[in-house]
Amino acid sequence: MRSIAFPTVPFDAYTKDYAPPPHEEIRLGTATVEISSDDLDAAAASVMSGAEVVEEVREKVGDSHYRLLTLNRSEGDLERVEFIKIAEQNGKAYTFCIKTLPDTTPEFRRGIEGMLDSFELK
Repeated sequence: MRSIAFPTVPFDAYTKDYAPPPHEEIRLGTATVEISSDDLDAAAASVMSGAEVVEEVREKVGDSHYRLLTLNRSEGDLERVEFIKIAEQNGKAYTFCIKTLPDTTPEFRRGIEGMLDSFELK
């Protein structure tokens, strides 16, 4: 039987809109899902490294455990907010990360919250 190799980033998306000046070359938001062989806590520690943790919540939905994180991260002179939802299932961690600039609109933030809420392992 042949084994199937899954990409570590099976999902990568971005907004069609760009950030306002002086960062007009940067997409307003990006979203990725990464898969690793880490457990839930190791995956969370990895994404929190070098960032300021604004909020952290643990939850369980069905048989899956989740960690939700809001992080502030500096990338040079650029400040970003990262909204992260990590799930663990079958010995793998699935990290859903949405990155945006801190001064997004309330409508954009509601869209981010909706995406995070809908991310669930089946």
